[in-house]
Amino acid sequence: MRPLLWTGLTGILLSTASAINIPLEGWTSITPTLWTSAGSACVLRETQHTKPFVPLASRVEADAFGKKLKAALEQQKMKEVNTESNSRLNQWAVMATYTMISEGRGYHVTQVYLSENGKLRTITGSSRVTSDDTCAFKMREFLRYGAY
Repeated sequence: MRPLLWTGLTGILLSTASAINIPLEGWTSITPTLWTSAGSACVLRETQHTKPFVPLASRVEADAFGKKLKAALEQQKMKEVNTESNSRLNQWAVMATYTMISEGRGYHVTQVYLSENGKLRTITGSSRVTSDDTCAFKMREFLRYGAY
């Protein structure tokens, strides 16, 4: 069974998405915005939301957003929630990591929050808690350092 992908904060509606290049060896594009690792132990999804999201111009702005995001995720009963600010090409991003339970199964989720054309864009990776696959480590590293 493929990992569940959680797509964002409550109240953020999904719309269209733009495709990014996933430079992870062995990953397969299911759609232009959904990729799975060999064996389907890990999944990545890119989503362009309709919610306005001004680019985070400084670490201070990113840290402030990260604190709000952490509180929102914890309110939604996500466990082991952590956020960190990451510098990108021309803006700051916030990466959230957490564990969630869905239908009795645990998932590790890593989610990057960026601004694209003034709208919220997320890149979300997930894997089953019980997964021993090395794709989870590679996926998290891609999300931490390479996802734009």
